Amino acid sequence: MLLATGAIVYSVYLLFNTLNKDSATPNLTVASGSVQVGTVRGNPRVSCFATITNQDPVPRSGLSLQAEFFDTKGSRIDIHYHEPRITIYPSFSIEGNVSGDANTETSDYASCAMKVTNAR
Repeated sequence: MLLATGAIVYSVYLLFNTLNKDSATPNLTVASGSVQVGTVRGNPRVSCFATITNQDPVPRSGLSLQAEFFDTKGSRIDIHYHEPRITIYPSFSIEGNVSGDANTETSDYASCAMKVTNAR
């Protein structure tokens, strides 16, 4: 009897976990990024801008963004991270921005790609 009860409880747990899997794995899409180069207080800075859309039926927050920067040959030359304190509601979009100090000549920065590395 105890074994049968345990099997039923475990089956319900597996069913519940399977049904809620989509809401546990964030479905955030990121449109291709655009790079901007400039200076802040005399220091060279690079920024990557991209539109992030929440495709989930639940709000998402706790984002970790990663931006990779590339030269004209497509080689990665820099990478920066940002954790904005925002919530993206279902079917809404935000303009993501990841900035940092340029680690090479600013003229080398040709493009960028942003991705969400974490969300809850």
